[in-house]
Amino acid sequence: MIREIERWAVCDRAVSTLRLAVMPGNDRAIALYERHGFRDTGKPGELLRDGVSRTQVMAKALTGTEERALRQSSPTGFKPSVGAGVAPA
Repeated sequence: MIREIERWAVCDRAVSTLRLAVMPGNDRAIALYERHGFRDTGKPGELLRDGVSRTQVMAKALTGTEERALRQSSPTGFKPSVGAGVAPA
């Protein structure tokens, strides 16, 4: 699914950086995103309901080589649902 969102971002949205927010302490999700090339940005995320904690913001820059590979493998008509968490660079 992450690969498909990357493909959509590059082909349909001309996005060069993907960003996402993950709950602090969700080590399994963080490890998954890191395996896919996302890194902690060090920037504070959204404030959580406790009024103290914030989400962890992660990002992945899509390189030129990666962008070309994603464009070449793009199926026509792929559209993830709205709110997929892709932010323009």
